[in-house]
Amino acid sequence: MSHWAGSDILLPVKKLLVIDDNSAFTTLIDALFGEEFEVHRARDGVVGLERAFEIRPDLIFLDIMIPRLPGIEILRQLQAARETSSTPVIIITAEHLDSKMERMLQKEPNVSSFLLKSCGANTLLDQVYQLLGDPGAAKPEAPQPESPQS
Repeated sequence: MSHWAGSDILLPVKKLLVIDDNSAFTTLIDALFGEEFEVHRARDGVVGLERAFEIRPDLIFLDIMIPRLPGIEILRQLQAARETSSTPVIIITAEHLDSKMERMLQKEPNVSSFLLKSCGANTLLDQVYQLLGDPGAAKPEAPQPESPQS
C-alpha cells in the first residue's frame, strides 16, 4: 500500500502494530489511523512478536499485560533483534504502572512513551504524529521560478 505525496511521488504507507487483547482499543487505533497507516493487530504476545518480525512496523503499541508472552519479554526480544531494535514502542495500559515497573520499562531503549488506554484520541494522534510524522499534512510546494516581466 502506498500514498501519493505530490504529483508523481508514491510513498510507502507506514505500518502500525497494535499488540493488545482489548478489541475496543484496537478498534480505536484502526479508526484513528486506518486511512493514513497500515494497521496490524495481534491479540497476544506470541502472535504480536511474530507479526513484528514479519511486517517490521514503523511503530508498535504494546499492552504490557498481554496474554501468552509478557510485554517486557516482547520488548527485550524486539530490542535484541537487529531488524526491530530501533522500532519505537508506545506502552499502553489500562491502569497506572507502579513506579518500579515504570522505571524498569524506561530502561528499555525502544520505549518511546507510556499511555493509559483512556488517554483520548488527541493524545494518541499527537504521539503517533510526533514519532512518525503526519502523512496527511500538507507538504510545502516547491518554489516556482519567477516569470520574466514584460
